[in-house]
Amino acid sequence: FSLTILGFLAIPAEKAQGKVEDRRLDVFGMIAFTVGIVTIIYYLSESPAQGWSSTKTLVPLFIGFAMLISFIVIERKIDYPIMPPHIWRSRRFLASCATALCMMAALNAHAYFASLALQNVLGYSSLKASLAFITHGIGAIIAVGVISMLTPYVRSKVILVVGWVLLIVSG
Repeated sequence: FSLTILGFLAIPAEKAQGKVEDRRLDVFGMIAFTVGIVTIIYYLSESPAQGWSSTKTLVPLFIGFAMLISFIVIERKIDYPIMPPHIWRSRRFLASCATALCMMAALNAHAYFASLALQNVLGYSSLKASLAFITHGIGAIIAVGVISMLTPYVRSKVILVVGWVLLIVSG
C-alpha cells in the first residue's frame, strides 16, 4: 500500500493531450482476458496440491483457455479493442513483450528463491523476509523516475542494456 502511495507521488500527472473522441471501453474484452488469465494461474498454482489432472483444476484451465480464445475473437470483431490485433505485427512490440516476459520470469524466480534463502538459511521470519524486499520497491520507483527523465535523450536500447546489466549484477 505504501509503495502505491509513493508511486502516485513519484509519477508525474499526465498532461491533457487534446480531446478524446471515443470513450467506449472494451468491457467484454477486459473481462474475458482477466478471467482467462486468473483461471489459468489458478490451475498452475493449485494443480501441485490438487493434482494436475484433477477436475477441480482442469475445469478452470479449460475455462481459462476458452476465455482467452473469446478475448481474441472479441478483439478482432469490435471497433474499439483494448488490444488491437495489428500491434502484434510490430517486431519491436514482440521483442518488447519477449523481453518483459523474460525479465518478469527472472524477477519472480529471484524473489522466490531469495525469500527461501532468507527464511531457510538465515532464519528470517516470513514478515522479516518480506520487509527485506522493500528496498527493491523503492529502487524500482527511483529507477522509473530516472528512466522517464532519460528516455527523451537516450535510446531505449541503451536503457534496456544498462537495465539488464544492473539486474544481473544485483542478483
